Amino acid sequence: MAPSVAELALPDRQNGQIDIDPRAVKLVREEGNAINDYPPEKPYSILLDDVPLTIERRPYFPKAGDKLVDAGTARTVAASNEAPHGTTDSDWLERHRHQTPVQQHCAYWDKDDDGIIWPLDTYRGCRAWGWNVFLSLLATFIINFNLSYPTCPTFVPDPFFRIYIQNVHKDK
Repeated sequence: MAPSVAELALPDRQNGQIDIDPRAVKLVREEGNAINDYPPEKPYSILLDDVPLTIERRPYFPKAGDKLVDAGTARTVAASNEAPHGTTDSDWLERHRHQTPVQQHCAYWDKDDDGIIWPLDTYRGCRAWGWNVFLSLLATFIINFNLSYPTCPTFVPDPFFRIYIQNVHKDK
């Protein structure tokens, strides 16, 4: 059985070899032209012939017909193939346009829109997913215990383990 393009593109790191198989470079270059040419108006390329790492670790690129173009590009909406312009149900995007995609994700847990995810908010969100009491309590403890301190506005840990959505980028 012939190896796939992905298998060929990975270097054989046995015995210290870090070069990419020349057959892989040829195959990926042929496929890479399609990558670099879609969409046609894109002012940049994804693969660089002189930098093997860009061939070895290719990013996701949309196929013809995909709604989400340039998935790796930073955006102000949480876009997906199903919702390329972000979540528009219940006027969500308009209400959260001032937030980053990470903050928008966390806003799901903050039902009272006070900018703080209390442990009770986390518990209620887990229960709304249908999780049992024990699993919801465990998840609440793990999530709020680990994500609270980096988001605190001061150096003093929050005794209530609240997660501040404004600083949630610090949890990354």
